[in-house]
Amino acid sequence: MRVGWIYPRDNRCGIALYGRRYTEALAKLIDVFSLDASEAVSPGSRESVRKCDLVHVQYEPAHFVRGGRDLYRALRARIPRPLIVTLHEVYHEFPGVFPRSAIRGRGPVRWLRERLYDLRHPVHTRYRKHVHARFGAQRIVVHYPYQKGIVVDQGIPSGMVEIIPHPTVTPPARNPVPRERPDRRPLHFGCTGFINANYDYELLFNTLQAIEKPWRFTWIGGIRREEDRVLLERIEQVVRARQWEDKFSVTGWVPDGEQMDRLADIDVYLALFVNRSTSGSLLM
Repeated sequence: MRVGWIYPRDNRCGIALYGRRYTEALAKLIDVFSLDASEAVSPGSRESVRKCDLVHVQYEPAHFVRGGRDLYRALRARIPRPLIVTLHEVYHEFPGVFPRSAIRGRGPVRWLRERLYDLRHPVHTRYRKHVHARFGAQRIVVHYPYQKGIVVDQGIPSGMVEIIPHPTVTPPARNPVPRERPDRRPLHFGCTGFINANYDYELLFNTLQAIEKPWRFTWIGGIRREEDRVLLERIEQVVRARQWEDKFSVTGWVPDGEQMDRLADIDVYLALFVNRSTSGSLLM
């Protein structure tokens, strides 16, 4: 059996890490042909996809929008085989943007507002259209029952949706690092992942400010998108203003093995998320 696996292969993101681990595990059992999401719509990929018995797409709407072009629709037209789609981020309303369902008005006024909204939010618009088309898939995979409830509410037939728990990796055994006695070292707090607006940094700062015992905090990760640099700079400004430079650190992106080591050194993991559909880092 030959399976085509389409995911953002070259990106430093959780979906890419998930895809690499999944395909490495499957390769021990079946023939797996992997394609980057951006390569999958190229003319040269057509014949490779046709040779597969089954195709799987790790879906993230932002990976399939280029300007005004819907790359996912183009990709689906090229796949003559049964298709399975895994959804990672599933929300009733995507966080961080005004919900389309809250648009008000009557007749032409509402219609115009909705058209303007769709033009200004191409990723969300494409996702809504892909849901309406049931992603052109035979099966849709989500990780949790509540996610299935959301996509069923959005119009996907319940029988199409499979719940497969988010895979986790057991960290390899490591030699324990000698540590100071707990009463002689600061409490080590931390979190991991990309710097993003779905984390409550204000709550984090207020929590750390209220802790009376000595502490240090490590954010294991960095920014994924250049537009998140503004948020990182705001975090750094707060750290300087509170004179926390010697006990609050942001590592930037780190390799998988180093991430495991740093996680093992944390005493308390502060998962202060405002919105989170699923998180490989949190599960790890």
